Amino acid sequence: MKQSFNKYVLTVTLLAAFFSLNGCSGSGDKPAETTTAAAAVIAETTARSSAGTAKASAETAKASEMKADKAAGDAGKYVIYEYESNGNKVDHGMLAEAGMGDTWLELYEDGTGKFNLFKNMLDITWEPGEITVYGTSKYTYKLEGDTLNLDMQGVYYTMMREGSLPAADSTGSNSSSSDSGEVSGTYYLTMLDTMSIQEFAEMTGTTVDKASEMIMLRLSPDGSMHFIEDGEDQPGTYTIEDDVITLTAEDEKMTGTIDGDTITFDLEGEKLVLSGSRPTDSGASAAADGSDSKSGEAVDTSTATGGDGVVGSEEELEKDYVWMNKVAKDIFHTTYEDLVKQFGVEGKFDKEEYSEHMKVNKRYYFWISPEDENHFIYVNFEEDDPDNAPGVYTVSGFNSSGFSASEAESRYLEEVQAAANEADKAAAANMKMKDFSVDIHPFAHDEDTITVSMQIPESGWSYDENKDHLVENEDPNTFGAGFIQFKVDPELSKFDFYKDKFENYKDIDEREIGGIKFAGRTYKNIGYEWTEYIAQIDDSHAVSIGIVRIDTSEGSMGDRILNSIKFK
Repeated sequence: MKQSFNKYVLTVTLLAAFFSLNGCSGSGDKPAETTTAAAAVIAETTARSSAGTAKASAETAKASEMKADKAAGDAGKYVIYEYESNGNKVDHGMLAEAGMGDTWLELYEDGTGKFNLFKNMLDITWEPGEITVYGTSKYTYKLEGDTLNLDMQGVYYTMMREGSLPAADSTGSNSSSSDSGEVSGTYYLTMLDTMSIQEFAEMTGTTVDKASEMIMLRLSPDGSMHFIEDGEDQPGTYTIEDDVITLTAEDEKMTGTIDGDTITFDLEGEKLVLSGSRPTDSGASAAADGSDSKSGEAVDTSTATGGDGVVGSEEELEKDYVWMNKVAKDIFHTTYEDLVKQFGVEGKFDKEEYSEHMKVNKRYYFWISPEDENHFIYVNFEEDDPDNAPGVYTVSGFNSSGFSASEAESRYLEEVQAAANEADKAAAANMKMKDFSVDIHPFAHDEDTITVSMQIPESGWSYDENKDHLVENEDPNTFGAGFIQFKVDPELSKFDFYKDKFENYKDIDEREIGGIKFAGRTYKNIGYEWTEYIAQIDDSHAVSIGIVRIDTSEGSMGDRILNSIKFK
């Protein structure tokens, strides 16, 4: 590792030639191997989680009686810090860069909770040392101090109690010092010997952001580290004694000194300086080849609008968070302008950057309570299509700070949902409709067809043939979108096969659909709150219409669709 450092520092002029050649031949950006690994690991977790829960029955187990002392100690919100599977470790910086840093686990004192797993909200129950997802999928955890280690069938999550996670500042700093002297976070290149990062960026014909990532050091609270040099990752460990840090990788060691959030290594008389505060571009380091942001150039922040970000009240802020997290139909395709309409004010602009790993322009905004500036919603945006629609930024992630999301939900969800339903009804009354029909079949009998015809909006809805879902979104695969599911079986009793697994079962008023009286019921199953209507429509066909996250009260779009249905 020491040899590697010296080689890098002594060949700066060669790097300048390298970047000049890249500037002439195109982007020339090296693939981000660590991000590829992160994406693979994230994909693997999603697959494993889906496979594990698919086998589980739908029943969510009632919380067992908790021991009060243990429950009080374990209850709380824990935010993801690191993630590991098959020997691949993804640290917090990489997760945040990939838009996955908002994964969290919240344990309520009553033995229930929420698990926001890479933007997939799961209901859980728990007892000390174990969480249960979907009633039967059990995973163990260990809590040591403020650190929770969760084992999900060989996929490991390191999570930290909310408030103890090292927080990123407005310049990109995410380092923190503990009482024991340990320092965690990401450190960026700021100086090579006597050359500042601005001078180095100018000489190499790149931006300060990109130059600062040529050497990075990521330190984790568990003593592991990743030394990243020109995209190549050298994993290892680190120790700190007094103000001296020692890095170890493949039996090679390198020592440096720590002063605040700055780490300095002296390599045979030449200094290498890394800082936990990401260096900013002073304007002197614009790329010599005139390349734009898509090829690594720092984006022009002059196009980013913003205000003070202060909303009308604390209550409005919490309601807006509940709307984003629970009510919005497609929050991750919501534009900045749409969110400004929702909040009533422009967001407070924080920063704008080009993500080398994700190959996308990003912007960050605050919306803030007027009663406490430490209560806010922080929203990440990404530019959707810079080639065809430059300047259109949509939500890629968000989190709350300073107030309890679960308490806000318990106070305001019903009210916020009701207001959204009324707005939808007003829109539905004037929405243009079109004729639409689908063919549904009993399982494994494609030759037996029931055609369901109806009217749906001319835009904004789609159909997923694989699931027989009419989806309240133009993209049928959009996470969290409401849907209407159609099923057909020879006998009505087939729809009761899992009835003993249904939670909170309740019979509701029957409804006439297509001239036929359908029995109604509501229940929770496979993590969804269902409204279902079932009827035997002829001697050999029974139909189920299941509804999730779609209002069907009088005057709503769901109501219009159900009223238009006909069978043949």
